[in-house]
Amino acid sequence: MSLIRDVLGLAVNTSKSSIITTGIVNNELYGILSRTKFARGEMPVQYLGIPLAAKHLSFTDYSPLVDRIAKCIFSGRPNPFLLPAD
Repeated sequence: MSLIRDVLGLAVNTSKSSIITTGIVNNELYGILSRTKFARGEMPVQYLGIPLAAKHLSFTDYSPLVDRIAKCIFSGRPNPFLLPAD
């Protein structure tokens, strides 16, 4: 990971990252976790409040994201993503 940081200038935020594995024995997993300083993650994983899944998502799966967007739109604060209507 230090090579990526040195070449590209990108660093991994270990506090926001985790490792999710399958089929790895515990000894190997704990070695990986200790070298990378990542936490051990578990499924289901969520991104922006939406579960990352191979199944068709329902409206309730999207509701956390829709709620966050609605809160931004109706907060009364100027939103840089909304353009004024002509």
